[in-house]
Amino acid sequence: MLVTARSNQVRRLASGTLLAVLAVLTFIQIADYRDLRTLWTNTLRKNPQSWMSTNNLGHVYEMEGELEQALAYFDQTILLNPDYSTGYYNKANILARMGKLDEALSNYERAVDIEPRYDKSHINYGNALAVSGRVDEALLQFDLALKLNPEQVDATYNKAVILLKTGHREEAIRLLQRALKLDPNYARALNKLKALGY
Repeated sequence: MLVTARSNQVRRLASGTLLAVLAVLTFIQIADYRDLRTLWTNTLRKNPQSWMSTNNLGHVYEMEGELEQALAYFDQTILLNPDYSTGYYNKANILARMGKLDEALSNYERAVDIEPRYDKSHINYGNALAVSGRVDEALLQFDLALKLNPEQVDATYNKAVILLKTGHREEAIRLLQRALKLDPNYARALNKLKALGY
């Protein structure tokens, strides 16, 4: 009887000690996850070859408006995995935001070469081409995006805007109306149609 009581007491003490140790370890581990920057920085510290971590850390800096830092991480992503189309796409988006269109265009081109089925790469590539005055090439990219996803509202709208600027008013209006059909709350299409008297 005494042995059993003492055994139970030892078990409770051991269990309590184990729980205390686990609580301390959990508290220490939680510090690694307090925010996304900390999470991906710590992951990268433990695995410096993790191209996914560099990519995700680049996104964190992009969301925080630190474009140079984001660009450095996307460059690192591409260095670690040269066949990762999203790395080029993300880098191109940053370069376009920074006004470095020639560099952005070459990175979009690389992204669509590696992964031609990603509609958003075609859309952003088309946007950069349009800003660069290469409207025929931009229209081609929007068409490719729409071929991949016929309900892609941004590609529909962007194509309509270019068609309006190049004198194809009726087709542009039809596309703007289609954009609103795809998304009745798509304000840009609604505003553009109102401005055209529709």
